[in-house]
Amino acid sequence: MRNQVNPHFLFNSLNALTNLVYQNQDEAARFIKQLSAVYRYVLSTRDKELVALTEEIEFLQSYLFLQQIRFGNKLKWKVEIKGEGLVAPMALQMLVENAMKHNIISDEQPLTIQVYSENSNVIVENNLQKSPYRLMSQPDLVWKILKDVTLF
Repeated sequence: MRNQVNPHFLFNSLNALTNLVYQNQDEAARFIKQLSAVYRYVLSTRDKELVALTEEIEFLQSYLFLQQIRFGNKLKWKVEIKGEGLVAPMALQMLVENAMKHNIISDEQPLTIQVYSENSNVIVENNLQKSPYRLMSQPDLVWKILKDVTLF
């Protein structure tokens, strides 16, 4: 699970930061602080089986802030957790990342993710808008891409 925050995430974050530096320096500084918080959490929890839910929520909000900068109005999110408890580190981030990975995120179809508590459970919910390319298996997707390519 801890490998979920991978080089692609860092690459996408740095690309978003590059654009942000020229548009809004104050927001860029906040972005850097949140990116730092994400990696600090990953490093500090790598050997832990469980963490306080409040810590996980703070991490998730930092992660979602970074994604919000990347996707803009295409991503909408709300986190409302009541109560305390323990959770596996990065468990909620993995669920949120999965929602972003397997659904369409566009101006026409913004992705909405809600994280909330209900009856002593934590719920991660999103509007379902499956990406057509994610529905295929990887070999089928590669074949479709290769089939559509015209060579000269």
